[in-house]
Amino acid sequence: MRGKTMVPTVAGLFELLMRAFAGIVLVTHLGFAGASMANPLAWIGSVFVLVNVYFRTMKKIRQQEDRQAAKKAAETAQDPI
Repeated sequence: MRGKTMVPTVAGLFELLMRAFAGIVLVTHLGFAGASMANPLAWIGSVFVLVNVYFRTMKKIRQQEDRQAAKKAAETAQDPI
């Protein structure tokens, strides 16, 4: 199985976007409290991407394992003992 090289890049982009949002929008409305929210928001943005990719990847792995198990079961059912 190949690695997913775009995932860290997209996660980093989401971090950057959330920090920019905090810096532009939240700081103007909330001041220091808005700036203090930048780091947690960045992590949330990154985790959003990573969790989605994790669950999609795990689903694909489970499907591959199920296909392999079905193939193996079919092969053993055809082989006379």
